Amino acid sequence: MIDQLMTTQSVAPEDLRQGQFIAILRTVQEFMPHTCDAEWPASSRYDTVRVAMLPDSSPAIYRVEAVCLPFVLVERCGSGRPRTLDTRRVHLANVDERFAKLVAERYKPRDDDDGASRPTFGHTPSQWGDASGAD
Repeated sequence: MIDQLMTTQSVAPEDLRQGQFIAILRTVQEFMPHTCDAEWPASSRYDTVRVAMLPDSSPAIYRVEAVCLPFVLVERCGSGRPRTLDTRRVHLANVDERFAKLVAERYKPRDDDDGASRPTFGHTPSQWGDASGAD
């Protein structure tokens, strides 16, 4: 087990690197308010409203596969499924490599099941090398 406290740290999109482990801290939704609503001040009726929200469930941990800002290709810990994130719509955090590997180990398929209920990354933790992407 891990004996020291680990924390996440916000990461700017330009600081993302292949092999890094990340999680989504907040998602950003933008919308136009209803212009017929008298509750909105007249000066802001036509302005875009931005709302930051927490993820719906416990945050997933991802491994960065490629970066082409504003897009980031990631692989989800546990399922190995790829996903493209738009950094204009998410606030990301670095996740400690030890914690990410611990999560991947917990979700690794057991010998007695087919892995359907407990998928893992497409790579085993020993294949990942260090989080910097340099093997």
